[in-house]
Amino acid sequence: MLGGIVVYTKLNPYVVMVHFFATMLLLVDAVVLVHRSPRDYSPGSAHLLVPRPLIRLFYGALAVLALVIAAGTATTGAGPHAGDASGQQIAKRIPIALRDMAELHSSLALLLIGITIGLVVAIHMGDVPERVRRSARVLLIVMVAQAAVGYTQYFTHLPALLVEVHILGATALVIGAVQTFLSCTYHAPRC
Repeated sequence: MLGGIVVYTKLNPYVVMVHFFATMLLLVDAVVLVHRSPRDYSPGSAHLLVPRPLIRLFYGALAVLALVIAAGTATTGAGPHAGDASGQQIAKRIPIALRDMAELHSSLALLLIGITIGLVVAIHMGDVPERVRRSARVLLIVMVAQAAVGYTQYFTHLPALLVEVHILGATALVIGAVQTFLSCTYHAPRC
């Protein structure tokens, strides 16, 4: 229904932002459901595999990720891509300079990368299972790749294909962040 509203509002960037954010929340829900789907999953039996301060730091990283996504969608809303194909009406844009939004988005993304580097280092220094370490490393690699795509798309004047790749990367980043967070706990099998 929200997608229909996006169309009827002629790709209003604020409605598109809400739609994208809602999609990311549904993606988070899907990753959690897949994580909890094994028959032997027992919801009340969670045991932390990392120290509690790292879980708190991870909550902070997830909050910054949400800000990065919000700033990214606002950057897209301030940019040139929306209904600009031949025969379409050009959608209204967010009245903020693209450069300013891109700088805010990239600054938040760099903060997120810094926090994630700290998490990865702390995870590797602690007595943590290898699956958690591997998940954290993969998350960092996805994050750095996503940043590289973002900078490339900005400095090549936002080719539409790279914008699509960047959105795909955001999706992979959300999946990776949630999976890494979920890997920090162990659920004992039901007896």
